[in-house]
Parts: sequence; C-alpha cells; structure tokens
Amino acid sequence: KPERNNWFSRTFFANPVPVADSLYPPIAELSRYVTAIGHLNTGLNRQEQARREPLLIQYGANHIPSFSLMLVARYLRLTADDIQARVGDALRVARSPITTDSKFRVYPYFYTGKQGQSAFKVYSILDVLNGKVAARDFRDKAVIVGFTARQQTPSLASPIGVDMPPVVFTAHVVSSLLNGDLYVVPDWGQWAQLVVLLVIGLYLMFVLPRLRFSTGL
Repeated sequence: KPERNNWFSRTFFANPVPVADSLYPPIAELSRYVTAIGHLNTGLNRQEQARREPLLIQYGANHIPSFSLMLVARYLRLTADDIQARVGDALRVARSPITTDSKFRVYPYFYTGKQGQSAFKVYSILDVLNGKVAARDFRDKAVIVGFTARQQTPSLASPIGVDMPPVVFTAHVVSSLLNGDLYVVPDWGQWAQLVVLLVIGLYLMFVLPRLRFSTGL
C-alpha cells in the first residue's frame, strides 16, 4: 500500500492510485500454478492512444501491481513484497527506483523493428507445441503469452502509428521497465499547464477586447 511522505499530503491530497470497482480474477486452471498475479487495466478509453500504464490499482483495501510490473519483478527473481510505493516519491522494485507520474503511471518507449516489423519476436503457439521452435529461443528471456490475431482481441492505437494487440503493448512496457527506457513527466508539468491557461485567460479577458477585430483575429 502506498505511503504518504507527511501529514500534509495525507490530509489535503486525494488518493493518487486509480480505484477499481470490480475485479475479474483468472480462472482457477490458469492461476493454480502461478507465482504472482497482476492487473491488466491500462486505464484507457477507446479514443485514447496506449501511451501509459498505471503500475498500481486499488481494489478495496488492497493495491494490485500491474501485470507488467509483476513480470519485471519475477524476471528479476523478486516478489510483490519487494515492490514499495510512496506518494511523492518513485516506486521501487527492491532498491531500484522506477520514475512514475503522481498517479504511479509510466510512459513507455515504443520500439520499432526493421522494415516495419515488430521489435519483438512473435511465435505461434502451435509451432511451440509442435516443436518447431527451439528451446534456446526462450532461454533467459521474459516470455509473454497472449492473443495477437485481430479477430481474437481488440487492438490498441500506439503513438508510433501502429495498432498493436495488448500483449505486444505489454512487451513494450516490460522492455521499457527493464531497460530504463521511460519517458518522464517533469514535476513542474502540471504547474506549467496552469500558468499557460492563466495567461491565455487573462489575454482573452483584458487584451483581446482592446484590439481591433482584424488585429485580434
């Protein structure tokens, strides 16, 4: 559970972690042998591009790490107990900080492959089951299993202009977390937005009415 730095933030600032009103756990046959579970909610609506992912979501009194974050932790031989979050500070996996925004969201880098191909290797599950893929191709790698066909899962619009299935978006997030390839929103970003809005508002109220129509236009 994220802690707050001081009494001021605990008293006057709202909970920065997105809150889920429902939870759909994985089916028992799949979750029986797993060592960790993470949420798969990107917090995006249908009109938004997949630019970010919340690393934490609150459900009741519990705070659930994202699937991408737990995959990174397990890849590093760590558990959920090694994940620490403090409001106003970086989220940490063991002692390594992950820079997020104030709502514990990360903005991953999107990798591009050669000649428009995916930056990540994609294997058919049938080829794996039929022994057409060598085991060495998966050695010491984080392997993500999911649907990629358009008729099986909706695609997400990405900032690089390529629609991708959620499993490929997760691969970009995981790779960005492991390599430290994250875009950082500066702390002064929200204040800069407010200042710009204030300047525009003052201009519209006090400067624009004094100008001639053609000049103002």
